[in-house]
Amino acid sequence: MSPDTAFSDVMAIEGEIASKSQQDARAAYEGKLAPEARMHTRGLAPATDEAGRSAALQARPEALSLTPLGGGASGAGDLVWTYSSAGWTGGEGPATGLVVRVWQKREAGWQIVFDELIPSP
Repeated sequence: MSPDTAFSDVMAIEGEIASKSQQDARAAYEGKLAPEARMHTRGLAPATDEAGRSAALQARPEALSLTPLGGGASGAGDLVWTYSSAGWTGGEGPATGLVVRVWQKREAGWQIVFDELIPSP
């Protein structure tokens, strides 16, 4: 797969996640995480197993406003990285940050192998 096609395919999925995240950010991840995906969420140890990923998702905002900003693809078209701006309302009011993801092409399709929500300082 060409890098341009890989990036385009993943950005379409990112658009779906952004749309679903407005109502339920946790549900937006269903079927998207690789079995060994690594998630980083402020205040928690990196999540490297199912229980950790579940805890990471529960610790994140229930709804997110995501705007895909860009990324890139490997020369082989099997890895894509993306970043999106994120906005949400938390206990302390409105907040913003970034979501960074690494996607890998697998037999089951594109799956997230790394995901991090980075709140703005």
